[in-house]
Amino acid sequence: MRNHAEIYFDFNPPIITNQTLTTYDVIVFRDSTLNGNVQIVTSAEKQLEQQLGVKLYPNPVTQNQLTASFTEKGSLTLFDARGRIVFQKANLLGTETLPVSLKSGFYFATIETAKGRKSVKVVVE
Repeated sequence: MRNHAEIYFDFNPPIITNQTLTTYDVIVFRDSTLNGNVQIVTSAEKQLEQQLGVKLYPNPVTQNQLTASFTEKGSLTLFDARGRIVFQKANLLGTETLPVSLKSGFYFATIETAKGRKSVKVVVE
């Protein structure tokens, strides 16, 4: 959702603010009067599953139990906030709990299959 504001002081011309962008994980609209002028945004996890056939869960990760479920052969690389590789494995197929011991924080997972490549944020509690 994009937005900006026009601020009026007395009778002077408006001061127009910078445009902002707000995104939402899941939006469901049931109002038929919107006439298709709304873009549906889904969560990164849902896009990962729909586009690549991969589930990465739970997110946030608790007790170092990160599970990857690949419907076709693929690879997974985990990066820390500094961009260092903390885990990497190729030829993943099926469901596997990854032997990863991560400190609390944010990580980025890059998943690649024959259908494409996608990066998602992983939170470790």
